Amino acid sequence: SVVGRGFALLFGVWGLVTFNPFLMVIAFFIFMGADGEARQVRMKATLEKVRVAELMTPRGLGVDVGASLEEALWEFRVERRTALPVTEEGRPLGRVAVEEVRAVPAGERTRRQVREVMRAAPVARPEEDGWRALRRMSEEESPLLLVVDADGRLAGTLEVGDVERGLTLFQNREERAERDARRWREERPA
Repeated sequence: SVVGRGFALLFGVWGLVTFNPFLMVIAFFIFMGADGEARQVRMKATLEKVRVAELMTPRGLGVDVGASLEEALWEFRVERRTALPVTEEGRPLGRVAVEEVRAVPAGERTRRQVREVMRAAPVARPEEDGWRALRRMSEEESPLLLVVDADGRLAGTLEVGDVERGLTLFQNREERAERDARRWREERPA
């Protein structure tokens, strides 16, 4: 990212000196790409230190696989989520999203069951690091990751919002610890 920013600066300066707006546009895009890469590196470094258990929303139950789609819609309203785990006796089977339920005509929702519209969902363990979990969500294009305990029972769910919230909290904690350590070194008598 430092090299990218350096090249961006060189292109920008050269574009100004030669009055070449094309080079200045290239410099802008290089700088933005380098900035995005730096953010991703910081995010990866932080999330590799954070366990899924610290990021997830604890949840022991999901929408029952035999529930009607109308009951599932009620669960979406209560939970204020757009995707929920589908479980049978506490064991996760997949996920269901509100748009999949709403795609079914309203008159059919009381007769149809969640198992008819549910999809597979990626699974993680509580001890996994947050970066691997986030990558799995991205690779599988799933808005929801099911977190299962050692017995294979649902322990919680992980959504992108959970990761963003956790990332902010852990980055703030790291910055505060660095600031406190720096202050301690400065205030410590020699």
